[in-house]
Amino acid sequence: MSRHIRIRPHALAAALALFFFAASDAGAQCLITGASSLCNGPVQLCGPAGNYEYEWLDPSGNYSFYPCLTASEPGVYSLVLYDIYGGSFGPCTVSLGLPEPPACAITGPASACAGSTVELCGPQGDFSYAWSGPNGFAGSAACVQVSVSGTYALTLRNVADACVASTCEHAVRFESPEPPACAITGPASACAGSPVELCGPQGDFSYAWSGPSGFTSSAACVQVSVGGTYVLTLRSLANACVESVCEHPVAVESCHQQPLENCPKPAWFWMRQCLAAEPSGHRLAPSQLAALAARVDAGARIFDWSDASAEFCATLHPRPATLRARAKRQFAAVHANVCAGEMGLPAVEGHAIALDPATRVQVRDVSTTVGAWLASTDARLCELEALDRNNRAAKEAYRQIIRAGWHINHGRGMGPVCGRSKPQRDVDDDSAALEGEGNEPLAAELADDEEARPEIAKAMPNPFSVATTLTYVVSGASSQEVAIAVYDLSGRMVRELARGSQAPGVHEARWDGVGANGARVRSGVYFVRGMVGSQRIAGQLTVLR
Repeated sequence: MSRHIRIRPHALAAALALFFFAASDAGAQCLITGASSLCNGPVQLCGPAGNYEYEWLDPSGNYSFYPCLTASEPGVYSLVLYDIYGGSFGPCTVSLGLPEPPACAITGPASACAGSTVELCGPQGDFSYAWSGPNGFAGSAACVQVSVSGTYALTLRNVADACVASTCEHAVRFESPEPPACAITGPASACAGSPVELCGPQGDFSYAWSGPSGFTSSAACVQVSVGGTYVLTLRSLANACVESVCEHPVAVESCHQQPLENCPKPAWFWMRQCLAAEPSGHRLAPSQLAALAARVDAGARIFDWSDASAEFCATLHPRPATLRARAKRQFAAVHANVCAGEMGLPAVEGHAIALDPATRVQVRDVSTTVGAWLASTDARLCELEALDRNNRAAKEAYRQIIRAGWHINHGRGMGPVCGRSKPQRDVDDDSAALEGEGNEPLAAELADDEEARPEIAKAMPNPFSVATTLTYVVSGASSQEVAIAVYDLSGRMVRELARGSQAPGVHEARWDGVGANGARVRSGVYFVRGMVGSQRIAGQLTVLR
């Protein structure tokens, strides 16, 4: 006989209400309490109090079934609650970890002079600092002063969360290096009114000169004209804690020597000295030209030539021929005339070459000696180098230099000059160098020619029957790409004469009248076309059979 259990409706409703209330209450209480950081060691995490069963899961996958859990490793901890009615709630989670340690770095020199003190600094910020070092050194400031060689360590902590720290080190060496070797080169005597040059050792040094009449300078080389003892204090820039001192006496005398007979030569004459195709009797020997170019380079701050001979020739034959380049050209020619006299170079084509630096020059806007003009113009060229060459004031300054240099090189405004076979014409251009005489007046040198004109390729001999030599110049201070070839009347390339990167200076390309196919070409007119860097090359050759 079955029994029927009868539940009254209001009792069932009450039971269901109690169930849902408990579930809702457990869900609302599924919270984990406890610290959120392991900064101070293990922490206790607890679930809500009540009639629950607890299921904890730690970051390593381990379970615990107590209301509270001791957490000792960083990671995520989760909790699931079970009530008496079989319901589960959660998971509730909490993440524990350690704060990131601050970035630690020490700034300061790695070496210093013995007996000095240097400053080491840690990062700036809201940190605490703990320094340690040699001989029990300790400090708690952001920056410390140290004077003993060794390794210094810094422990850095965030003030807001000091449970983590970072450590960094910095080694300092205090030393007494060998002082640099100090020696002054230069003449021990000089003629009154003629400055001489004194030089300290070349290298990575600082220079401090002192001398008579309050003389001071910080250059490696100095020009002096007053008798007395000159003192140089030399320091190494790599380690300025040691210095060496040297002295050099200079006696100034009244020499009363016979002045040089002035025989200056124009810039185009010096350009001719660079042409290898020029007959040997019409030019200096290569060794003489190289020695002269080196002397010009050494005597002028505006020049800094790695290959003196090649860059001297490139300066005399600039492309493009800007006002800046022409000013340097005339300046270099004046220097060459002076150096030729000082070196006692032989006559060329029966004409002596010399220019006394003590010679008084009186030309437009210039009234001084040749030597003084060279010194002041050298300084002025260095100043102008920093300006845009298209600057109006710079252009006018370059024209003044060109004008004065041109007159000096042509023996104007300086009294008697040595005899010439024919009057000196007012010309000076590159065709004069290549053809033996000029056809362009001084006005052309002063013209503003910023755009590069086509370079006329010069060949000797021309016309020819056996072979000819083409002469061209690679200008500038660095190598340039060169491509030069011979073409016939139809525009077909007959023979390539030069291709590739070439260093600055005067170069030659020889053509023996043979085409690329190895056969000799017919008589007729042929054309030279090509490029030297960005400079176009053009010319005409005539072959006679």
